[in-house]
Amino acid sequence: MKHTLVFSVFIFLAISIFGQGIKKEVENGIFVTFPSTPEYQTTAEASSYTAKTTNCYYMVLIQRNAIPNYAEFVKAEKTWTEAQKKQFRDALLDNAVKGKLDYTGSKGNISNVKIGDYYGRNVEYSAINPATGQKGKRYLVMLSVRDRLVTFECMFLQNINSTILEKDEFINSISTSNQKSGLSNNPVLNPINNIKFSDNPDIQKYIGNVSEEQLQGVDINNLLANYQPFSDQLFNPTLMLKILIVGIVIIFLLLLSLFFIGIKEEKQVEK
Repeated sequence: MKHTLVFSVFIFLAISIFGQGIKKEVENGIFVTFPSTPEYQTTAEASSYTAKTTNCYYMVLIQRNAIPNYAEFVKAEKTWTEAQKKQFRDALLDNAVKGKLDYTGSKGNISNVKIGDYYGRNVEYSAINPATGQKGKRYLVMLSVRDRLVTFECMFLQNINSTILEKDEFINSISTSNQKSGLSNNPVLNPINNIKFSDNPDIQKYIGNVSEEQLQGVDINNLLANYQPFSDQLFNPTLMLKILIVGIVIIFLLLLSLFFIGIKEEKQVEK
């Protein structure tokens, strides 16, 4: 009974240490859970959080000043009808998605999403992975947040079942301070070829025409090209620390088990 209890405690601790993700507030009131502590980088145009596992590469990109003259835009928007607000939001998001796909030379499946009070796009597409030279799947959620575009992206490094599970955990963990995790999807897909941009000058002047190269807070191709295989990741200091902690826990539990066994044997001898 005691051995079973010790083993159960060990399994629980191991799962807790290795399986717990890192929840991060990547933008004011917007959260996502990474599989490990993400690396943070920032430039004048954008900030990014990146993390990786054997199966996936994860990135959150916060593009600043996505809406030029934002102070003026806030005043102008108050005079717009709901239809005009939607027209602007669609044009802003579709313009950004088109730039993303044009940059990678890809075509994607696009659907509307909403997380909390923020509208966005859910995109599934494929692009060449510089680390392997093979085309891999990519999934992203792009949200319009005040004067910023916040993009959550998962890039497949391996096309296996566990990769899909990892992607789902990451994407479904996106949440806001006033809404639980998960996406509110519009299942109707919008082919990129059918995107129509507003010709209303009052709307167009607030939609930035920024190239994908300028939007990138990090060089994705360079990061993927330097991707470490799992054998190299074994020597990652964070992972080694986790292994050390688990080892100490195992030794402690074994000693504790031997201690109780010794007490039990002493009592039997005394009897």
